Amino acid sequence: MKKDPTPLIDVIYEELAERGIPIPNSEKFYEDMEKAFNVASKIVDKIVIMDKDSQTIETAAEIMAGHVEDPVSKLKEVGIDITPELEELKQVFAEISGKKIEPKKPSKAPNIQPELLAIAKALQFSDFSESAMRKAEDELIKLIDELTDDEANALQVFYAVKLLRLVQKRDREGIVEFSKNM
Repeated sequence: MKKDPTPLIDVIYEELAERGIPIPNSEKFYEDMEKAFNVASKIVDKIVIMDKDSQTIETAAEIMAGHVEDPVSKLKEVGIDITPELEELKQVFAEISGKKIEPKKPSKAPNIQPELLAIAKALQFSDFSESAMRKAEDELIKLIDELTDDEANALQVFYAVKLLRLVQKRDREGIVEFSKNM
C-alpha cells in the first residue's frame, strides 16, 4: 500500500460506483485518496517501525484486535504519539469533503512530553539501574536548562522538574505513575 496505493484506491472507487455514489472528478479522487493513504502510512510507520519492546508490541496487538477504547492514549502510554498525523488525516478528509477545518494553532512551547515519557520508560526498562538514573538526571537537568530561557515553557519545565525530583528521590513507583499520566 505504501509504495502504490492505486490498487486499493481502485477497489474503493469501484465500490463507491457500485453503490451509486457519484464521483465528479476521478482524477481528483485518486489524488485525494493518495494523500489520505500517505498520511495513514505515517501512522503505521510510527507504530510498526519503532524499536519494539514487549509492552509496545502487546499494546499494538490490543489496539489492532479492537480491545482498546482509546487507542491514541494507549499508544501515548508506550511513547508513540500519532496526534499530529491524526490532525493531518482529519485535514485531508475535510479537503476531500469540501469542508474547511482550521488547523490547531501550535503552542509556542515545545512539546517535551514524549521526551519525558521516553526517559521514564527507559528507566523502567533498565529496571531503574543506578547508571540509568544518573544519566536520566543529567539529561533532565540539561533539558530544564534549555527550557528556562522562555516563559512560554513554564508548563514543560514543571513536568521536567517533576520527573527530575522523582529520579533524584529514586521514587520508582512515582516514575511509573508519571509515565502513565503523560
